Parts: sequence; structure tokens; C-alpha cells
Amino acid sequence: MSSVHYKFKATLEYKTLTFDGLHIGVDELKKAICDKENIRTESFDLLITNAHTKREYTTGELVPRNSSVVVQRLPRDNALKLPKVQDTANSGIVQPAL
Repeated sequence: MSSVHYKFKATLEYKTLTFDGLHIGVDELKKAICDKENIRTESFDLLITNAHTKREYTTGELVPRNSSVVVQRLPRDNALKLPKVQDTANSGIVQPAL
């Protein structure tokens, strides 16, 4: 089993993602990270950067096994935004007891 160590830009500790083979494609790595971290792929894209060289991996490139990468979550340009909820029925105002 091969593995890639990844961490998000704002975190300190690395997590490990295992796969078969000598390398993993950037698209496969993004999909595996999204599945493991429960990230909605229709709303966000991931930017994968080598942790040591700071070089950004582009689509179609291969990430060698035992690499360490930094992941940054970016909003997609055409992503649908969730509507803001304006429910005033439960606004936090406490009614006096009768």
C-alpha cells in the first residue's frame, strides 16, 4: 500500500490517504480527500500544493507515493450559494411567563 500525507492549510497535523500503485493522479487525490473529509465537490475545488517545494499540482499530474501535500479549499466560480435563512419565529426573544 502506498500513501500520501495531506493537511489543510489551516491545520497543523497531517492525515494519511492510502492507495494502490506508485503514484496517484491529482483528480483522484482530490476526489479521495473530498470523500474522506465530506466536502461537497459541486461547491468547492481543492488546490493541491507540495508541502516541501510549494509547487502547485495541476490537473493531469501525478503525485508520487509518500509525498506530503497541503490542501486549500477554494469556492467554485459557478457554485450555487445557499440561501440565508431569515426565520424570525425563533429569534431568541424570551417571552415573560404568564
